[in-house]
Amino acid sequence: SRTRLLFVGPEDSETLHHAGSEEVREHVSSTGLVSYEGSLDYIAQASVCVLVEGDVREGVFLPSKLCDYIAARKPVLALSPGVGTVADLAAEGGVRRVHPKDAAAVAAALAATTAGCGGSGTDGGPPAAGGTTTSAAGPSSGPIAAITTTTTGPAGFDEDAVLARTYTVGECVTWASSDSLTPPATVDCSDPHRMQITGRTEAPRLGHYPSADEWTVFVTTTCPQMAQQLIGAPLDPYGRFSVSAFFASAEGWARGDRTVWCGLGHNTGAASVGAGTLTEDVRGADQSYHFAVGECIAFPPALDDVAAVPCDQPHQKEITGEISYPEAGGPPPGGVADERCDGLALDYLGRRPPEPWLVGSESLPIESWTAGRRTSHCFVGQWEADGITMKVVTGSLRGQA
Repeated sequence: SRTRLLFVGPEDSETLHHAGSEEVREHVSSTGLVSYEGSLDYIAQASVCVLVEGDVREGVFLPSKLCDYIAARKPVLALSPGVGTVADLAAEGGVRRVHPKDAAAVAAALAATTAGCGGSGTDGGPPAAGGTTTSAAGPSSGPIAAITTTTTGPAGFDEDAVLARTYTVGECVTWASSDSLTPPATVDCSDPHRMQITGRTEAPRLGHYPSADEWTVFVTTTCPQMAQQLIGAPLDPYGRFSVSAFFASAEGWARGDRTVWCGLGHNTGAASVGAGTLTEDVRGADQSYHFAVGECIAFPPALDDVAAVPCDQPHQKEITGEISYPEAGGPPPGGVADERCDGLALDYLGRRPPEPWLVGSESLPIESWTAGRRTSHCFVGQWEADGITMKVVTGSLRGQA
């Protein structure tokens, strides 16, 4: 997994200067001038959108980029004054606000926001860790920026490894490491694998080998349609799968290899070999996470992945049940826990959760609804003072006296 800050707009030398060390700067870049419609495409690819306002006493404006973010139904991280229009919106939920000069708070908020946490009393569901982008807007009409977290597969296969064979849509493949010189091997889809092939395409027509950001944009804009055709439904960015791809190394590119194999992989931030694998055929698969009553669920920062763990290990949620929504009426409103979860918590615990524990329910984003998801988990957990970030806890609440 890799997180990148991509400014969508003209490059600003002062901003890049503030990136500091080379280690940080390699994760920061810009696209150059794009049209308004082009900026909306980057917002659409985002997992989190970031708004930057000036360091003033009161923010009196409603930035148009914030409207674009909200219209796209994206989580928003606002670096804004504590008083003003954006601060008022943040109080309603869905916007996480920190002061633009508080570096520690910005870092903590960014980590929490990219982990996929939702609003007060709710949770945004399992974080989308692979094949996603996070957009950020600068002051006024400044450039949008995008932070990219992607699992686009290895970029280190040599030319022969990528061209050595032709894969069939639906085949499941795996590989030992990203610097392998052997082609990805086909395995039974019930065996652990890194990717299920969704199709073949050609690399972007550039005069140079694509950068990591350019590969990310290409994969996240080119491969989703193939993924939808394979899975039989729109891809849920908050679900269990994410777009992936493998392609030639720079050396293979120099020898003329432009082959790109798109696929679907496990939606996870885990980067170690053997982690984040699938053991199923995704065709017609349920993209939603389903956890049993009593399971404790961990996600970043408690765990790199989204998974049930023993309750004595660090986690954020303890599941009390699952609720469903009817087809009519569309997705439920966010920002408040479904009232049915109160009863499920009482049934599960035999009592109301004591402070500082609260009842929560996962929000159901429009992207998930469109992809076919109709269920959400109810759970108990604890929240930080901001009412948005879930605390990492250990131990089962039901097991406490």
